[in-house]
Amino acid sequence: MHCTEVIFSASEPYLPAAVLELVDAFPTARIQQLAPGLGRFEACDVDIAEVAQAVHRRPILFVQHLLRAIATPPRRSLDEDVQQVADIGVNLLHSSGVGTDIALQVWQSGEFVRSYRPEEIRSGLAERLTQRGFSLSRGSRDWILSVLITQEQVIVGFNRREDALVDWPGGRLSLAQCKDQISRSEFKLEELFKVVDLALPAQGVALDLGASPGGWTRILRQHGFTVWAVDPGALDPRVAADPNVHHAEMTAARYLAETNLKFDLVANDMRMTPILSSKLMLEAANRLKPGGLGIITLKITPHKPRDVIEDCFSILRRRYDIVFASQLFHNRNEVTVVVRRAG
Repeated sequence: MHCTEVIFSASEPYLPAAVLELVDAFPTARIQQLAPGLGRFEACDVDIAEVAQAVHRRPILFVQHLLRAIATPPRRSLDEDVQQVADIGVNLLHSSGVGTDIALQVWQSGEFVRSYRPEEIRSGLAERLTQRGFSLSRGSRDWILSVLITQEQVIVGFNRREDALVDWPGGRLSLAQCKDQISRSEFKLEELFKVVDLALPAQGVALDLGASPGGWTRILRQHGFTVWAVDPGALDPRVAADPNVHHAEMTAARYLAETNLKFDLVANDMRMTPILSSKLMLEAANRLKPGGLGIITLKITPHKPRDVIEDCFSILRRRYDIVFASQLFHNRNEVTVVVRRAG
């Protein structure tokens, strides 16, 4: 009988929710916490592709990344770990028959006293694997050789990119803060657009509810939208000066009641309870074109988050089809949901 060990990542406060989601999907699997933000999934006759499919299908909201564990040698010194992982990797890659073009991804779990940094072991591995004929990148390859460093051990993983869920080490998308950035909330929208192909219109019209100071409006403008930014508060002067940004200085509820405009997309990153935010999106559906998209971040806490999200889904389904839902790496205490106006 073939048994699979899969390491899954989640935001540390929401790891218990991720465990419960996987237990619901795979009742016979053995699932436990491994380290901060990490869990171990063990099951027979279930492979990593089935776990990845379940994450997309249910959807499972709190699992952010998967790797199929191949070997788990204990941690030693940098040179010893580089050598043992290189030997495991070379044997694995030669026996798999997947070719020489491989993504090499290395990261650590949590903060702990260590004798080396993840980049040091990656550099050493890359040198040895390149000498043995492998062409390496950090991503965008069909297969990923993963090295996860925990307090006690080094976990070597190997699986297809599509089964990892996202193409970043541990699901940790690193986005650089640019000089034009207005707020860190922009990272949430940037990550969404990298994770999901939403087939955005080339020259759409977007409504940004609770827009101040304008971070999401700026990202929407980068994607070609003309934006109506709704907020009683001020916009950043750089956004306000954009002729394709129209600032409505009023509350979202008032704007939705008064406007006659129709939009291709409605974005809602407002700080309100998830139930109220979902109900506001029902009003926003009246302003969406047929098939128009809604993007909403539901503000949650680690206390029974799945129950809260399901209540929000029940509300949203009155007017929308749910296209995507996940706690992204940059979400923190939120879940990002993409909906499409039904009918």
